Amino acid sequence: MSLDPQTRAVVDQIESSGFPGFSKMTVQQAREALVQMRELAGPPEPIDTEDYTLDGPGGDLRVRLYRPESPSALPALVYFHGGGFVCGSLDTIDGPLRALSNRSGCAIASVDYRLAPEHRFPAAFDDAVAATEWVHTNGELGLDRSRIAVGGDSCGGGLAAAVALAARDRGGPPIAFQFLIYPMLDPDCTSASQWSFGEGFLTTRNDLRWFWDHYL
Repeated sequence: MSLDPQTRAVVDQIESSGFPGFSKMTVQQAREALVQMRELAGPPEPIDTEDYTLDGPGGDLRVRLYRPESPSALPALVYFHGGGFVCGSLDTIDGPLRALSNRSGCAIASVDYRLAPEHRFPAAFDDAVAATEWVHTNGELGLDRSRIAVGGDSCGGGLAAAVALAARDRGGPPIAFQFLIYPMLDPDCTSASQWSFGEGFLTTRNDLRWFWDHYL
């Protein structure tokens, strides 16, 4: 499969640095590697942000709210970062979310859910649901609660899909849209795409199994 030349250059740069793959690292090494990749996002764009600490299912739950300038109530995207349920934080996704909020005109609530293997399933899911409910019920945020979306990349996309299903089955909060970026949805790692593209694209099929094993 051909990659966009810019994407190919980034993949080649990471692989040439000696990156062994997540499945060949310790959890701490994988987390440090993802932090180092923050530089790929470029310099952070200016935007108003505020950090909140919620009383979450497992204790303190941090949420960072990005808010572009607007005279009216903003639609809101509740966002869950990627990292295979094992890595990532509010800071590792900070640059992309600043750009996304500025360009979309949408407020973004980034959720610092608990990570595995210290906190296995359903910890991340429970935090994701709690944060989404908080955004919907907290009128003081000045958001348009009729236009709340959920989204995320990789495992965060999987969490967003799970939150949408839970909201449907539990009668709310209403979800207007799902923004799923290559979501992790198949813990068996048996889909056709995983067999076709499981090697040579930075994150391998073995890496995905490694992430799922830690989470489940």
